[in-house]
Parts: sequence; structure tokens; C-alpha cells
Amino acid sequence: MAETPLRPNLQHTNLPSNTLLGSLQGEVGTEAAPMLQFVLDHVRIIAGAVGLFVLVVVIAGGWRMYTRNTLESAQTELGRIVVTMQGKDRLDALTVFADNSPSSLKNAVRLEEAATAMELGDYQRAAAAYAALSGDDGGAGVVAGISQAGALVASGKAAEALAVLEKTETAAPEAARNLVRMQLAVAAEAAGQPARALAACEAVLASGNTAESDYLRFKVQDLKARIAAKG
Repeated sequence: MAETPLRPNLQHTNLPSNTLLGSLQGEVGTEAAPMLQFVLDHVRIIAGAVGLFVLVVVIAGGWRMYTRNTLESAQTELGRIVVTMQGKDRLDALTVFADNSPSSLKNAVRLEEAATAMELGDYQRAAAAYAALSGDDGGAGVVAGISQAGALVASGKAAEALAVLEKTETAAPEAARNLVRMQLAVAAEAAGQPARALAACEAVLASGNTAESDYLRFKVQDLKARIAAKG
């Protein structure tokens, strides 16, 4: 009598012999059978999830490439404007380009726009360009606020400059406040507010961190004399 070939104990493992799981069960231990059964039962869902993950990776990679190419193109365009254009044509081109440039390049465009406007004596447009930067945190925002105020003073809007500097002083880190106060004193004096200018000068002197002590002492005495003369 022919010897009957040994077969896996499918009843014990609950793995049907006519399925892929049945053929795999001989390759793995019985402990792994439930996991194999789960995989096969949900193979379409799993395949869909894997496909979705691959799709997300592909889209993310494509987006990064698109972003990089867009930034490189924008940098090239900025260089073209700066090198090939002059005067008001450059300023107008920079203003338009700033509105449409990538966020990572926008500050550089605004700075170039402001510098060009200052060169042309268009202080109002320079102030507007600096204003777009003044919302930044940290040192960049402080420099933008001071520069915006300088442009406003130059355009005859000292009171507006004073308001900008007071806001900038509040937001500035302690190490940068003396720079703001020095400009604030200039704006306050130009705005006809010597008492405010005096307070700014005295605040700088009180900090003890200035190389302009002699000038500030002179300025304090001058402002006090002018205030006293007004009664």
C-alpha cells in the first residue's frame, strides 16, 4: 500500500490549502498564520494604502522640485532686474516682482526695492517697502522699522516715523533698543516733540551701553534748554 504523503495540519491552523495563505503556511511558523490571514483578507486595502503612500511621496518630491525650480527662476529674474534696469524702471519692476515672488525671496526683493527708492529720493515708496519688512521678528524687523522711520522723516512725515519707532522699540530685543531710541530722538525732534526726544536720549544714557555718551549729554542739555525756553 502506497504511503500517503504528509500534509500540513490545515484544520489546526485554519489555513485553506487552496489559498495563497495555504502555500505560505509551510514557510512560516504557526504563530505567524493569523498575521498572514489578516494580510490576505485585507490585501486590497493594504495595497491601496501603500499605493497612496507612494503617491504622496511622489507628489511631495514633485512639489519640492517645483518649489526649487520656482525659487531658482525667481532669483534669476531678480538678478536680471537689478543688472539690466535703472532708475524708475527698476523700481517699478521690483514693486511688481515683490508682490509675486516666492516667500523665501520676498524680503530680499523688498530690500532691493527700498534701496532703489531711497537712491531715487522716492522716500514714500521706500517707506512702504520697509513697512512690508517691519513685521518680521528679531533683528530684521528692527532694522526695517528704523529704516522705514528714516524714510518717513526724509519725506516730511516725522510724526508717522515716531509712531513706527515707538512700536519698534516695544518689540525690539533689549540689545537693539538703543539703536531704536537714537532714531526715535531724531524723529521726535523733527516732529516738534522735544520732551519725547529728551526721554529717548536719557534712556540711552541710562543704559550705559553707548559710544555716543558725550554727544548725548550735549543733546540732553540742549533739549532741556529748549524746553525751558518754551516755558
